[in-house]
Amino acid sequence: MAVKVRDTGPHSQSADYEVLHSLEGASLFIDVRRSSQIVTFVERHRGIDQAASLFMRFLTGTMQAINGPTMTACRPNGDAVLATFAGKTRVCDAVNAAARAINFVHHEFNTDNQRLLSCDGGCRLSRCPGTLRFDVGAGIDAGFIAVSQMSSPSWHHEELVSSCINISSKLSGRVCSPLSVAITLDAYHQAAPGQLGAYQWHQRFMKIAGRYRRVLLTDPRRTAGI
Repeated sequence: MAVKVRDTGPHSQSADYEVLHSLEGASLFIDVRRSSQIVTFVERHRGIDQAASLFMRFLTGTMQAINGPTMTACRPNGDAVLATFAGKTRVCDAVNAAARAINFVHHEFNTDNQRLLSCDGGCRLSRCPGTLRFDVGAGIDAGFIAVSQMSSPSWHHEELVSSCINISSKLSGRVCSPLSVAITLDAYHQAAPGQLGAYQWHQRFMKIAGRYRRVLLTDPRRTAGI
């Protein structure tokens, strides 16, 4: 049942906040490494329009790569992509989706955009790195996710609220090596035995959201077929 609240506070317009439903799911967050450096590099060498186009191609290509039958939501989140999955295979599907996104970025995206990420040596900018790679990190956690919406006479917005989304976003930025996937041990154990056996996992302790957690890491490029 939806829960609706109206806010008519003195510092805001009349607005409705509604919790539509909740589901047990897995959250996948794919974030760009060194995004500020990449934006600055492309802006200085190619202009702001080319920098914006580069990130739009990343977002649309990544969202297409991770699309699957158990995905319940997929949306940009700044320069990152957030996706949620439901069903018995939700954790396995999130890991496989992360692997497809990393495969897309590592091969197709970096190849197609090599010109934008390279300097021909004539920029005369101090400390120009010459060439950059576009790398990402992926974080995954699982738990209950609330689907909410906010609306007013001038805007409408749907929001996903969950601690697992918060943790997956933090994990994506804590992946130790680029183009790797980090998943909490709790989420890993929600997958059926053998579902994630194709990946080579390494366990570490990481301080995430204020406490230390067991986290499993994998580089899906080392998996056959990736």
